[in-house]
Amino acid sequence: MYELIDHLKKFYQNFSLKISYVPKIDFLFFFDLLKIRKLSDDKDFKDQYQSIEMLSGENFADNEDLSKLDETLQILKLYIKKAIEMKASDIHFEPLEHSLRIRLAITGNLRVLTHFPKTLSVRIVSAIKASSGMDIASHRVPEDGRFGIKYNGIKYSLRVSTYPCSHGENCVIRILRQEGEIHSLKDLGFSPANVNKILKSLATPSGIILATGPTGTGKTTTLYSLLQQLLVDEKHIITIEDPIEYTLDGATQATLNEKAGFTFDTALPAIMRQNPDIIMVGEARDITTANAIISAALTGHKVLSTIHTENTTSTLNRLFKMGVESFLVYESIDLIIAQRLVRISCPLCQKEYTPSESLIHQLKIPRTDLINYAFKRGTGSISKAKCERCDGTGYTGQTAIHEILSLNSDVSRAIADGKSIWEVREIAIKRAGMVTLREDCLYKIHLGITTIEECLRVTPDLDEPSRILKIIIGLSQNTSDFAPCDYGIIEFDEQITRFARNNIKNRLPLEIEKELLTRLNESGLKARKIFTFSLSALDEERDREFKNTLKQYINQDRHCYQPLEDNSRCQQCNKAKNIIMPLLKTHSSSLSEIVIISDDQQSFIFSNRPKDNRAEWKLLLTEPLVQGIEY
Repeated sequence: MYELIDHLKKFYQNFSLKISYVPKIDFLFFFDLLKIRKLSDDKDFKDQYQSIEMLSGENFADNEDLSKLDETLQILKLYIKKAIEMKASDIHFEPLEHSLRIRLAITGNLRVLTHFPKTLSVRIVSAIKASSGMDIASHRVPEDGRFGIKYNGIKYSLRVSTYPCSHGENCVIRILRQEGEIHSLKDLGFSPANVNKILKSLATPSGIILATGPTGTGKTTTLYSLLQQLLVDEKHIITIEDPIEYTLDGATQATLNEKAGFTFDTALPAIMRQNPDIIMVGEARDITTANAIISAALTGHKVLSTIHTENTTSTLNRLFKMGVESFLVYESIDLIIAQRLVRISCPLCQKEYTPSESLIHQLKIPRTDLINYAFKRGTGSISKAKCERCDGTGYTGQTAIHEILSLNSDVSRAIADGKSIWEVREIAIKRAGMVTLREDCLYKIHLGITTIEECLRVTPDLDEPSRILKIIIGLSQNTSDFAPCDYGIIEFDEQITRFARNNIKNRLPLEIEKELLTRLNESGLKARKIFTFSLSALDEERDREFKNTLKQYINQDRHCYQPLEDNSRCQQCNKAKNIIMPLLKTHSSSLSEIVIISDDQQSFIFSNRPKDNRAEWKLLLTEPLVQGIEY
């Protein structure tokens, strides 16, 4: 670079030469601007820019302001075209003190595209406002509008929002592809278990499915994917949207018109008179709309809608604060889907790495849980050169992470009993098979789809620990209907973990422990530790809570919470039980009342209690949460 500058100075030694550095995109824009000004009559140039067709909107065709902004409109088309080609979701026009900054939202992050001279700022914003039917003479109040374009034969809807600020008007354009392909549930990032929950809900003729999350997290895209599953000739689907984001052939779709009084709450009574089977409402914004949706669901309709909340259980809280009665919530809502978008790790420049202690600590999972798993992330470079696929960022594209709350009998009972949202959440995790947003993100990290950094960036910190990765993978891949075992553990797991860590000291005689371990391993169970203790040995004060809970579960014959009996996890438990039980009976005289046998996957806890004047060993629970404890 410096050699080139010296060469130019020598070549132009008799001229006054000023060297300036500009971004490549600005340099290209300069030539594009020259084309607009100098080649406006050139046929090839016209053909190029006719690839972007401005579509008529409200008063669009009659807008005289546009004719005065023809050159600026060509600049606007240029950058809309660039945004579409770069797969941006939003274009930000931001007035600064000395320039107009243009940024694109790509995979959730803003990237600076260029800076316009300040002199062009007002003209650019005016062109945007004129295109979207706004008042270009108004600069002191926020405005909203929209217009359409057609590029390469594809229609796009552009939603425009302006906001007056200290250096002018800030303008954001949201780009929505109206004729895009509606993706399958798998393509949207749903795990096998979550796909199963959704399909089970869609198979029922009534009930509400709510998609929740912040703006721009793909909620409407998810609802369209669900509608695609329901789209058959025998069903009548009606939607009321703001705006229509995808064209769904076979469905009756309508757009809000608030100026004409056509809103969500006024549209629903009219929809009900159309004899629909399935209804999609763009958003449950207020108590009126929420009650209308619930009424439709309770009268035998399938209703899909969105709501803005942090996660699935906070949606319940939002509805309660709106004024919806709790009994209406659990009687009408079938499924709540919370989601976020995470960037996908670039598969081309992806490499394995070891997460730092800081990252592991923030995830709230033990380091020992990660020993058997590999972690990958995009490096942004290949052989010391920038990766062209991800443009050096290490990420390419986005996918969704999900948290799905099924309002089964346990969750509904908890709501009916007036339990707190945190208690409902705990029951949903343990009794309804709910995998949290962060856990679903961990599952996708395990698959190499995204990274720990992305997980920490997008998932809310609810101050709740994640389960071990093995359990998360099992729950995410389980495609059978989840139902807790008849002897389900709800509150016992944390107590047994805490007790085992702090109190199990007594060991079997070495020769007996060695014999048992040898015979267990010969039988196919990779046992590594055996411990035994008696209830009578527990301290009455220190261990009172644990002892009482343990007695309760022994007396009620309870063991693990897992999916239905025919799934592989239950089969593994039964296989292990059949191996262990004969050995326990053989060595009963050497064992205390409680025995813990740990293999490479989990810990089996057995109790030996008198029954009909004789001792009988019974599997109390299999507890994966005590895996990794150093006995």
